[in-house]
Amino acid sequence: HPKHLDDQSAAAVADAVAAAADGPWPGQLLGRAGLWQLEIRQSDSCFRFDRRSQTTGELESGSASSAVVVRFSDVSGVDLMSGSGYRQHRYLCICRYTRRKRFRSISAVFSAKASTEDSSTAGKVGSRRRSVLLFQLSRIVGDGHSASSAEINLAVLRSVQQTCQQALRGSLCSPDSDLINWSKPVLALANPVSGRGRAVPLFRSVTMTVLQEADIAYRLVETEYSGYARSLIREDPSLMAYGAIVAVGGDGLVHEMLNGLVDRFFDSGNDAGGLADALRRMPLACLPAGSGNGLGASLAFANGDKLNSSSENFLTTCTFNLTRSSPRPLDLAYVELLSSGANRQIVSFLSPINYGFLARIDFESERWRGCLGGARFAADFVSRLASPRSLPSCRARLAYLPAEAAAAGAEFCRNASSASTSGRRSSGLRSLCRYLPTGEGADHNQWPETAAASAAGWVALETDFLFIMIASQSHMATDMYYAPGCNLNDGQLYVTWVETGVSRTDLARMFLNLEAGEHVKCDNFRLATAVAFRLEPLTQDWMGVDGEPVDCGVVQGEILPGLGCVLAPC
Repeated sequence: HPKHLDDQSAAAVADAVAAAADGPWPGQLLGRAGLWQLEIRQSDSCFRFDRRSQTTGELESGSASSAVVVRFSDVSGVDLMSGSGYRQHRYLCICRYTRRKRFRSISAVFSAKASTEDSSTAGKVGSRRRSVLLFQLSRIVGDGHSASSAEINLAVLRSVQQTCQQALRGSLCSPDSDLINWSKPVLALANPVSGRGRAVPLFRSVTMTVLQEADIAYRLVETEYSGYARSLIREDPSLMAYGAIVAVGGDGLVHEMLNGLVDRFFDSGNDAGGLADALRRMPLACLPAGSGNGLGASLAFANGDKLNSSSENFLTTCTFNLTRSSPRPLDLAYVELLSSGANRQIVSFLSPINYGFLARIDFESERWRGCLGGARFAADFVSRLASPRSLPSCRARLAYLPAEAAAAGAEFCRNASSASTSGRRSSGLRSLCRYLPTGEGADHNQWPETAAASAAGWVALETDFLFIMIASQSHMATDMYYAPGCNLNDGQLYVTWVETGVSRTDLARMFLNLEAGEHVKCDNFRLATAVAFRLEPLTQDWMGVDGEPVDCGVVQGEILPGLGCVLAPC
């Protein structure tokens, strides 16, 4: 506790703080020899340390080691730190997260692709690595051992820390910036079984550090069972006290959170027209700590971050990105399941449907989740490819409305069975197409009869499939660049399928090219962009939505462009 100061001492503290208010500030940069000077450069959005000559006191120049520049964009926060042992000093602590350099191989340097690098990711390389700069201010009064001198130096140090923090916050929260205001705490929901059971330990060792440095308040809640997050979000009366909801886990947790928000909205008796505004008031965020991190990978890839790093490095990068994020529209999809006469409506954010071989790999590899984590998908694929049993075949009818046809005004007719569903949530979701931000739903107010779909501008086919997957994001996992060219809110569904008859060699080649997105060039892989679809399975097999298993049956859905809201790095 600070000691009580008399009027004279209080005046001395105030004068010292006022004299040091604007900087620059002399001192020592821990780990670097010589005398240094700290300066805030708002015009360059950085903190700058310059070495000063110990003989003349002038700034040194002409050497790369005579200056250290710390960009605001790499800093999580500025705090005070006390030394230990023989270093009983207080330091100004600048916590930064700089990108590691990612070196290209020799073959990549000389390849033709090197000169055609995507400009959207140029200059953005590697994952972020945490480092700390400790700066000890020069003593202001005497040797600092008297009570008055100690109070003066501490007050000046606190003043400098607050000035640096205000400069950092002022740069990030300028009128031109659309970064989220962290005045409200975030609700972090962690799945304790995600990522081989490492989600909660990773949050405590990585995420908590970054959030505390950035002065972001949070509440951590561990889910207790499947569906816990959905129930909590639907029923928690204090939910609106938070500024955002963060998923610490995989895509299944994000799916629960999203549908919990939709449940909460319709349970309150609201009309579907206000759902977009309600979702914008409570943006979602994802810190990938599960075995399947499709949304987290899609966000990181769009920001140019390295995806194939360790769990700790990837989570560090994504957490820092969260502190520099802003609300962005996210494409959702309305999915209607018509199996066994019991209709069910789901809002999807990642994969509105997964049917057949890939769904088998996803769900039947659950037995390896505890020991392999995300590697379970590759292990299960290899085991099936090496098996002497023939590859599965699923006969189905698939129809989709191409994006080009929808733009030209094609319509679809809603199947009569879907109209029988009752309930506020069901009817509200079905009426969402009337309130789409861009009005796409006005033209497709009815679903197709699959057999006559072609006449209405739809594309229809009935054949034997190996798998069918529809994606609304670019990545299905960190090593699965499934839909190249897909953006967070491009207003399209990416309908993909592979028919039976593909050889195991071609299938293996397709799998090996997934990480780079080159699988789309394989002859047997089919991809089409659409705004709506209908699937009628004629063979019972695994089926899933956003990585969550559902009953196999007739399913239909459409894109809800930009309806969701996600925190994405700027």
